[in-house]
Amino acid sequence: MEQLDVKRITAEVAARHGVLLKEDDPALVLVTISEVVLEACFENLERRSRQLVSEFDASFKDMHQRASSRLKDEVQAAAAAIHDEIHRDIQAAKLEASETVQRVRASWSQKLPNCLLGLAEVGQEELGKSLSLLASFSLPTAKFGWEWLWRAWKNHRLKGYRAFLYEFVSPVRIEMHGKQGLLMSGIPSRDQIQHEKEFSFYVNFQPESGKFVSPQMEVELREAVNRVMTLFYLSVTASATEKALEEANSAFRYDAFSEIAIRICSENLYQQDMPAMYAEFERRSREHRELMQALGKHLSAGRDDLLTIFAKTKSGS
Repeated sequence: MEQLDVKRITAEVAARHGVLLKEDDPALVLVTISEVVLEACFENLERRSRQLVSEFDASFKDMHQRASSRLKDEVQAAAAAIHDEIHRDIQAAKLEASETVQRVRASWSQKLPNCLLGLAEVGQEELGKSLSLLASFSLPTAKFGWEWLWRAWKNHRLKGYRAFLYEFVSPVRIEMHGKQGLLMSGIPSRDQIQHEKEFSFYVNFQPESGKFVSPQMEVELREAVNRVMTLFYLSVTASATEKALEEANSAFRYDAFSEIAIRICSENLYQQDMPAMYAEFERRSREHRELMQALGKHLSAGRDDLLTIFAKTKSGS
């Protein structure tokens, strides 16, 4: 791994924040520690990647040497193994999102808007990852391959915005109108959506005032509410999708729905395109039709839950 340029780091910090770091500064010690940790992680990742590639090469070479009937069995087994692995990743993402929701609740009760904002933004990134994972079932046959998934996986901005694509699955959005024309519709008030997380968890330096600002001072409640509400309604659609896929014949449904997911993620679609896409999808087979019926049922139940929740909120206010 290429060594970090300490002089470049100190120059960049000085230019951006007006802070001069010396070579024995504790901040540079943290940089060195981070470098060593990242290097170890990348070495493990590279070693595991080589191992996986070697295993796949050996597996497919072995397949070509078998009879056609045996080859079919091997391919089906390999496909099932890939399906199970991706399914485990989806379950892990769901668990992480669920844990984020629990932390959001705790932050709300303690009136910590910066924690609310940061955790909700992390939760929205997890939703974006879940849509990428659903699309990944089509990647073995897609023209752009697995690189597409990994590029999105490490791009925080893309993950945060990709979660909004669940609105193509169901055109449900919650918007809040405040005083003086203030509109909260999920659009970040900062330059990039991932900045919400960064300003929520880290001390910020303001060049204008020459002062350090804590996350509690940096984040206002309205910004936190904007992200929490967005995470809430997007999670309802994501949850309904998961219920439809898991309800019956899940192996087929994950593979089939991945075509819709990858088109949503990779094509220049409009909301008005979705009814025709769904209609064509339903006509393919009985299994496709049952999948779309299950999706419609759970999406409708999710919308009803939203209406019930907001009706109670309105009556109690």
